[in-house]
Amino acid sequence: MPALIEVSAEGWRETFTRDGRLSDAELKNIVFRLPVNGTRWDVAYLTNDGLFAERGGAIWRNAAFIIILLSFISGVSIWWNVLTNRNRKRAGDALLDAHRNLETLVKERTEELHRANDALEIEKEKAEFANMAKSEILANMSHELRTPLNSIIGFSEVMSREEIGKMPDHYREYADLIHQSGSHLHGIIGDILDLTKIEAVKVELKEEPVDVNKLIEEILTMLSDVAAKNNVTISRKGQQADLPELCCDQMRIKQVVLNLLGNSIKFSESGIVTVLGLMSDEGGFQIRVSDTGIGIPPDELDHITDSFYQAGVTPEHTKSGTGLGLTITKKIVKMHGGRMDIASTVGEGTTVTVHFPPARTRHSFGT
Repeated sequence: MPALIEVSAEGWRETFTRDGRLSDAELKNIVFRLPVNGTRWDVAYLTNDGLFAERGGAIWRNAAFIIILLSFISGVSIWWNVLTNRNRKRAGDALLDAHRNLETLVKERTEELHRANDALEIEKEKAEFANMAKSEILANMSHELRTPLNSIIGFSEVMSREEIGKMPDHYREYADLIHQSGSHLHGIIGDILDLTKIEAVKVELKEEPVDVNKLIEEILTMLSDVAAKNNVTISRKGQQADLPELCCDQMRIKQVVLNLLGNSIKFSESGIVTVLGLMSDEGGFQIRVSDTGIGIPPDELDHITDSFYQAGVTPEHTKSGTGLGLTITKKIVKMHGGRMDIASTVGEGTTVTVHFPPARTRHSFGT
């Protein structure tokens, strides 16, 4: 059907179409006809075959271009899908190979780990057996040494007191040295025996309610001469009153306090040593020993409880001892379900705090 152009009666050169204003060249191709019945008198509808042909050709060209473009896009899409599928297959094959390799590697490492664990278990059993053998040997040797040592200590004490007769002065000095050395060796053997018993789990706690304040006073009486010899002042400033009793092995806790006080007195010449029994905020029991001694270097704090380790020993500060006191103390505290904390500053002093759980206080375990 020909295109219809609405022409105004005011002038055919003012003609417009739905697409815009007509040019002079387009106007030459217009064929006019009379107004159509039923239309306005000043408007006529004219055919424009030239414009229709020109616009129709443009439409076909545009349609052809769109078809070509769609064909190109479709081809590219097909090519991309083929390429993607091929790459996807390659990736899937590579992933499958990697999975198989990983399974093989995990299996090999698992077998190696099992073999290493078996070897470690064997070495652990050997070490435990060797440790038990060592403990038994030390225990037997200690018992064998104790008997003659007791005789040496006893006879040297009798000689130094001149109970069997007057002795030359230098002989009495020798007897005193023999007595001191024997007593020192006796203490070392006692520490070794205690350590071997604890490591062999042969120590059974004899638990009972203990008045810790009373126990501390007894120990201070025992150590009064040693403290006086080192010009050390013992303080109980800050002691809490009305402490509950502690459920513990009295002999072992006495050993703990003796070891801690002995160390503080030994390394605090002309200083102050404070020992307190306290209750923690959580309801647990604490025994705290602090001093104004030489202190412990920071790099030695981690090793201070190792067997036979002696901290703070320098040419200027050489003290006798086995290096087992804190080792035994820590093990005894652990047997009671507690822990031991050590804080120290070189030149200012050391504080050792022993913590016992709330379940070991008198109001927890009953009367």
